[in-house]
Amino acid sequence: KTGLQSAEHSHDSSSIAKISMNLANNYNYLGAYDKAIKNALYALKIKEAANDLERICYHYVSMSNIFRENKNTAKWEEYLHKAYRMKDVEGCASLGDIAKIYNGLGGIAHEREQYSQALAYYDTLMALSRDAGYDQGINTALSNSAIIYEQRGELHKALEMSIEAEQYFGQNNYDRIFANNFKAGIYQALQQPET
Repeated sequence: KTGLQSAEHSHDSSSIAKISMNLANNYNYLGAYDKAIKNALYALKIKEAANDLERICYHYVSMSNIFRENKNTAKWEEYLHKAYRMKDVEGCASLGDIAKIYNGLGGIAHEREQYSQALAYYDTLMALSRDAGYDQGINTALSNSAIIYEQRGELHKALEMSIEAEQYFGQNNYDRIFANNFKAGIYQALQQPET
């Protein structure tokens, strides 16, 4: 039996939803979006039918990320707003879930070229993360804000934020690679190819 079949046999709604959402995230990572959506919707159906609100924001954010990968901004936003409405309800969201909500809302605003609104969401993410000592959230807020400043032509501000983000990398090599590529583009635009 698979883990999902065992959970279904035991009628443990929380385990069923968790396993199904993990499968959805794996399918999403592999680019199998139809299977990702099917498993994620199943997980949410189980959670909602059982009125199981524990970490429901994780499930809504995961669902929103699948739609983001599918370039379906309307559904991406729909599920992020569901998470946003539940984020302050006891037990519905972890710090990481809340950080992902603000980052996602910033991403939607950024995609719509609503740069001031995106920066406001990233500022909220920054404040929340600084208060909690959540380095990944600080890094994400700084890095995403730097991208917006670069797009607005504020290259020195973008470079400053990217350099500050380096203090919060942790063990994530992707963040290092992204930052180095980003800074290289900025230095090139500033006519500093040697740097």
